Amino acid sequence: MTHIIGKTLIALQDLGLNLDRKAITDVRNSIEMSRVVTLTGVGKSFAVAQVGATLLQSVGYHATAVHSTDMLHGGLGTLSRIQWGTVILISHSGITREVLGVLDSIDEHARAMIYTVAVTGNHQSELAERCKIALPYKIDEDGSKHGTIPTVSVAVQLAIINSIVCEAADQLTTETLASFHPGGTLHTKYEEKIASE
Repeated sequence: MTHIIGKTLIALQDLGLNLDRKAITDVRNSIEMSRVVTLTGVGKSFAVAQVGATLLQSVGYHATAVHSTDMLHGGLGTLSRIQWGTVILISHSGITREVLGVLDSIDEHARAMIYTVAVTGNHQSELAERCKIALPYKIDEDGSKHGTIPTVSVAVQLAIINSIVCEAADQLTTETLASFHPGGTLHTKYEEKIASE
């Protein structure tokens, strides 16, 4: 059982050494300018997109997660009537057909300025090459003795999304962050932090 923890730690350490911090800042700047963020993916990558959307909401952005299949069946409406948007496309392989289909549709139909971001385990993939910015990661293999259960890749994808969220949060005051959390124990923590500053 501990082998999966070891695999994950190795992958996260590699990410820590190789993640392009300027690219993270560029993504945050795009999100700040657009304030409209759509995250998309298929399978477990979509679950990461859902977590990412809620985290970005918690730091004040209009963020939604739309499954890539749904994006191709009317979900592109999330990108309509906006002047600027950021779309984060998550795919471990970088060749997931539905995710590339979203990219095709953005290229063909989007009237707004759309800043596309790839989160992928394949820096040479079509997704990485076609997006305006790529945030690639490297893992030796995924979880289980088969090396196929997307546990390590999901952890690394989440770490990349977390980096974007924290980069955004670090630009805000404690008071601003507290205003997005008016209830619960987190608000209490913010109040305590404000009182101690």
